[in-house]
Amino acid sequence: MTTKRYIVTSVIPNAKIDKECFKTLQKIAAVKKAEIMVIETAPNFTTDLKVEEYHLELEPIKEYLTTGGTKLSEKLMISTIPHNINVIDPLMGLETYMAKKGNIIIPFPRHCMKMVHRTLKHHKAPRGAWCTATISEPYYKATKSGITAFEYHTKGGIFVEINADDTFQIRQLEWDGKGIYDLTSYYTPESTKTGIRAFAVCTPDSHVPFVNKTAKNTIQSVIRMVRPHNVVHNDVFDAVSISHHTEGKYLTKAKINLTLAEEGKLTSNFLQDFVKVSPKDTQHFLVGSNHHDHLDRYLDEGRYLKDKVNHILSLELALKKANGFNPLESLLRKFNNLDNVKVCNRDDSLKINGVELLCHGDSGSGGSRGTPKSVGVVYGGDVVTAHTHSPAITATGSYVVGTMTDLVMPYTPHDGGSNWAHSTVIVYPNGKRCNLVFV
Repeated sequence: MTTKRYIVTSVIPNAKIDKECFKTLQKIAAVKKAEIMVIETAPNFTTDLKVEEYHLELEPIKEYLTTGGTKLSEKLMISTIPHNINVIDPLMGLETYMAKKGNIIIPFPRHCMKMVHRTLKHHKAPRGAWCTATISEPYYKATKSGITAFEYHTKGGIFVEINADDTFQIRQLEWDGKGIYDLTSYYTPESTKTGIRAFAVCTPDSHVPFVNKTAKNTIQSVIRMVRPHNVVHNDVFDAVSISHHTEGKYLTKAKINLTLAEEGKLTSNFLQDFVKVSPKDTQHFLVGSNHHDHLDRYLDEGRYLKDKVNHILSLELALKKANGFNPLESLLRKFNNLDNVKVCNRDDSLKINGVELLCHGDSGSGGSRGTPKSVGVVYGGDVVTAHTHSPAITATGSYVVGTMTDLVMPYTPHDGGSNWAHSTVIVYPNGKRCNLVFV
């Protein structure tokens, strides 16, 4: 089996088609040698399919129309469920359907994505659902949900690449009114501009002692390809050597067998590896994250006072913290210069076209725990977060990266379930994003 490529989008019955957007998708398909598929969403009204003008509007795309139930591979199919476009969250309640059908693509005028739990017993990757966006102009009911859905209307499609081994990758193609970015190119109906550098690559939670080498290599290959101006890292330092989660667990700590100095060196070398594969002017940011905070908590609580193994180094870091320096940054720079690396505080910010990239996603409003949904609401969808280890594009349009670790960790029960997956988010110069999930 050779690699197969598809561009999948949707059309809303009785809605006008954005022909410039569709022409751009056609151009990308021609360059990438991909097949275009257009799927109808559910009609707003039963009379929509009877309108003569609607059928005339469909003429330019008639040859590309595809029905639900079409299988793109053994692992990926187009959903047979007709989705009402006025709903706020099109992926809600699909878990039982996906448990039987597997990975699905849903015709819907927005980019949404969700991973559904799979068993860990056999180290299976989770199943996912992807919404297509649309080539149609907005066409919603004058209801609360319809008016809200209108605010998140997204033109474009998704690019699906299916490999010879039946693994696949999906990325979002989002129309900005003039063209569409895809990896290193910008496409318009009339032209193609190549050699584009991404604004940023947002990497998933690393937890360096538990990094999956294949995931790391894949994400580094993305960085080499799109040559981002910025690389954003989440939960790089796991703090397993001093974490309160392992306090008093002597067998667990003996099995992990890491000192604070050793974990600091591992983490510093990991970052240096990413600096080496990036352009020389690329800036690297360590997002203020909950696992990074574990070091501050360890020092603040004085637990190093009875920690003979880590005591001397901790005294040095505690003094740094007392004098207003970031102790994690001090630890990491003991082993490499990391001149292009900034260890960020919680209130630091990095934005492109209003999209915030330095939000880990663990903190909610009013001191509550953060969730992708709640953080997405706070930022109006204009944010890329991490923390959950489960890639997502929420109903509000916020993007969530997955994990760079093994999908089965030493502390996760192997007979349970997990929706963790490897992914990374590319942020383009106009703030549009795509979430690359490696399934």
